[in-house]
Amino acid sequence: MTTSIGQVGDFEVATSGGFSSGHQGQFDVSNVSPLGLVNEWLDEGLIVWDQHMQMVIEDWEKCGEMVQPIEEVGRYQTLTGKFYVGP
Repeated sequence: MTTSIGQVGDFEVATSGGFSSGHQGQFDVSNVSPLGLVNEWLDEGLIVWDQHMQMVIEDWEKCGEMVQPIEEVGRYQTLTGKFYVGP
């Protein structure tokens, strides 16, 4: 059981330092990069990779998104079969 400390949008913020939508497992907020979150959604079948999603990743560099962890880049490439072009 998770003890809640508040709400952030649709997500329950837990004292464990993670967050949960109530439908999926928890994530450790300190360890989740944007690409890591996308990878989780892909792995869980919550999103399907298409050209629109590819454009979002390509736009990250233009918007100054931080460089993503190398392990998440490799995981992305395995999940999508696409070369990672973002930061």
